[in-house]
Parts: sequence; structure tokens; C-alpha cells
Amino acid sequence: GQSDDDATAHLDAMNRLGTMYELGRGVEADPVAAWQWYTLAAERGLDAAAGRRDLLAATLSEQQLADAAAAVAAWNAAHGR
Repeated sequence: GQSDDDATAHLDAMNRLGTMYELGRGVEADPVAAWQWYTLAAERGLDAAAGRRDLLAATLSEQQLADAAAAVAAWNAAHGR
């Protein structure tokens, strides 16, 4: 299993990826990818990521949300969750 420090580091990294994609910091802005990373962090208990995800969701189309949800499901399946 993971230590609490490892789990916290993973949550922080997921949240940072969400921010990078939302704001286009170091990567091309991609709101679908941002929603994906915020959701992955939120599912694992990071409340701040849930808040950012919910704000971002209001700006996405139904198709974008469906694409993002599919990406979350694929990531979780590939990583044993």
C-alpha cells in the first residue's frame, strides 16, 4: 500500500495537473483534461479539487463532460480503481 505521504503527493499532483490544463500552464489549455484530473483528485478526497471541478463543469458542453467522464473511468480502470 501507499503511505499517507505518497497518497497526499498523488492528490497534489493530480490537482496541479488539473490547474495546469485549466490555465494552460506549461501545456495547451484543455478544460476536458482539467476536469479529468480534478475529478480524479476529488474522488480520492481532495475537496479543493472538487470545487474547481464543479466550477469548470459549468463551462463545459455535455459532450465535453461525457468525454472527461470516460477519461476518468479509463484512468481508474487502468490504475486499479
